[in-house]
Amino acid sequence: MFYHLKKKRMDPPGGWYFVTDDNFFIKAGNFDKLVTQVKRHFDVNSQEIPVDVATLIEDQICRRIPASLVLEDIFNRFPTEGEIDKSTRKVVTKLRQEGMVADDTATSRQESCKNCRYNSWRHGCFSCSVASRLTAFTLRGRPESTRIKACDITHSLCNPMSFMQEKVSVELFGKIPIDEYPERCWLRKLLEKNNGE
Repeated sequence: MFYHLKKKRMDPPGGWYFVTDDNFFIKAGNFDKLVTQVKRHFDVNSQEIPVDVATLIEDQICRRIPASLVLEDIFNRFPTEGEIDKSTRKVVTKLRQEGMVADDTATSRQESCKNCRYNSWRHGCFSCSVASRLTAFTLRGRPESTRIKACDITHSLCNPMSFMQEKVSVELFGKIPIDEYPERCWLRKLLEKNNGE
């Protein structure tokens, strides 16, 4: 099912932008210009332009904005900044209570997140969010990747997640069905190991 905006003439929160499957961020001043720029991106990169590209763009926008701005009842949407803050606070609290994995383990996990399609840049700027400030304070001096942001599955910032102990990972994210995580996800592998799969 594709979702539709109630008003295409009104700028959505965060503006008119689209993130391609390879995490390329395309921004424009209005919906029509965004569709044109996305088509141009596909064309320049010798990619097939989907027939329903405008519908795909509109659907992605709908999944990251408040449900009240979407024509249909929406359930499967990208997390809001508030949801990301809430989930990241839980992760950071556990890091402080339970400790962190070694830097090389975290760095390996961060590498796994870099090219993941759920490594989301859709949520705008995190620099002023509570989650970002807590993360910066907690991870000071530890390696952090600038190429990862938030996970669309766990609704948490990726850098602090990469430092989680195994038992914390299971406690916080073990209830999410394993098949929702991509095959190469470090968290999926950890949860499968915990479940004896």
